[in-house]
Amino acid sequence: QVTTFDIDKTFEPDHLGSVHDLSRFKDKQFDMVIASHVLEHLSVSYLDQSLKEIARVSQYALIYLPVAGKHFQFRLRPGFGAIDICWFFDVFNWFERPDGVTARYMQGQHFWEIGMRGFRINDLIKRMSPFFDVITTYRNRDWNPSQNFVLKSR
Repeated sequence: QVTTFDIDKTFEPDHLGSVHDLSRFKDKQFDMVIASHVLEHLSVSYLDQSLKEIARVSQYALIYLPVAGKHFQFRLRPGFGAIDICWFFDVFNWFERPDGVTARYMQGQHFWEIGMRGFRINDLIKRMSPFFDVITTYRNRDWNPSQNFVLKSR
């Protein structure tokens, strides 16, 4: 059974609201919550509350987040067996600051992205740790501007 939740009514979700307030749902009501490119649209001030709420209502979470900057990928798939080797190289603008300070992010509706100051992968894992055990984090080989986190709620 799938329950949809969105802030935008044009998507006709089952429930309308923001991820930082999931009070309408019971503790551990869902086996899994999938937040695909959602959290970066929230101001940093709502991030921890949103993570806490996702952990409260779910047993597991799959969170997809965008990676800032330009992305280069070298991928080797020789076509025999299951060999698929991939390397990513990202170029960040270290002067970009989170929380909408830079006009480019405000116009794109992203308040922050992975790679910005304070939002490296390890910074996000620390931020998630009070609420989740991180099972794994991986880069999507077929959508390389996305970093994915598989989490178990505490």
